[in-house]
Amino acid sequence: MDRKKIKKQAKMLMKKHFGFLVAICLVSAMITSEFGGTLSWIFSQNNETINEEMTALPSDLSTSKVLQDIFDDNLDAGEKMADEIKQKEISSVKNPAFGRSRGVFAALINSITSGSIFLSMVAAVNSMVGSESLAVLLLILLGLFVFLMFWFYVQNTYAVVLRRMFLESRTYQKIPFERFMFLSKVKRWTRASFIMFVRYVLYTLWSLTIVGAFVKHYSYLMVPFIVAENPDIKALEAITLSRKMMNGHKWECFKIDVSMLGWTILSSCTLGLSAAFFSNPYKMMIFCEVYVHLREKAKAENLVYSECLNDMYLYAKASEETLKEAYPEIKNKDLNVKPLPGIRGFFANYFGILFAIPTIW
Repeated sequence: MDRKKIKKQAKMLMKKHFGFLVAICLVSAMITSEFGGTLSWIFSQNNETINEEMTALPSDLSTSKVLQDIFDDNLDAGEKMADEIKQKEISSVKNPAFGRSRGVFAALINSITSGSIFLSMVAAVNSMVGSESLAVLLLILLGLFVFLMFWFYVQNTYAVVLRRMFLESRTYQKIPFERFMFLSKVKRWTRASFIMFVRYVLYTLWSLTIVGAFVKHYSYLMVPFIVAENPDIKALEAITLSRKMMNGHKWECFKIDVSMLGWTILSSCTLGLSAAFFSNPYKMMIFCEVYVHLREKAKAENLVYSECLNDMYLYAKASEETLKEAYPEIKNKDLNVKPLPGIRGFFANYFGILFAIPTIW
């Protein structure tokens, strides 16, 4: 594997969709941990602002105490403290242009920072179940469930979506927005999420060993690329294929990571800007090229499960008609489906969700 050649090819490919690739990597930095630290300077500024606002409040007023009152079933005291916090926050903002006294967003921010939104949620659930303790417990469980679902279906799966977009950008000049929902269009989003979940569990278990975290990081490196190409593959098949593809190449991929150390240092010096606007998509494109190289080698050597790598039009440009035949999920005209207007059309076209309107007889 020629590292210099791969890097040169990656730089050349990036020029075709530079802005697009930067944007999707920024999304990854915001909602996942894959490019962790890229936007840390923004969050640090936000934390400093929040800390300044919190230090302006008296020590006996805090959102944590409001939450403590909720857990102690003392909603009246919590509501009183939330109102005091809200008034103090409104009066502590000196610049009227950024005040909290007017507007929908100001009201939302006030309700979150003061804790009153949690009181409202508990009161709403309490009115249905008739128990404040049960209402708090249900809200905690609901919050945990929402967090887990967001991680499983979004954070956990975005790695596959990201790599699919990079692979398509290598071949095609135009990538429509709806390609982000490729997994949904082929009805394989949950399967892809499950495969990435299995990968996460196995990697976590191996991380408990002395060198497992390092070795398995590279052993499982190709899994999201494999799923991006063929979301029909089974979890253990994808993991096994990745291990086979990486045999003898883990050290080479490690050297690629080491060669990017200079970009990591530059990212720290530029508060993450160089990473956000160049090195993150550059590194992703490099490993896309690594995957393409190892894919060709796997098929030539007839590795186990290499027959699953069968999306030929992901690497060879085809006509629009050929793509419609190869990917039935993007055939619109042939299905004779009348386009849906308004918000129904938006969700149907881009998210694969069809809202049915009941007919009243």
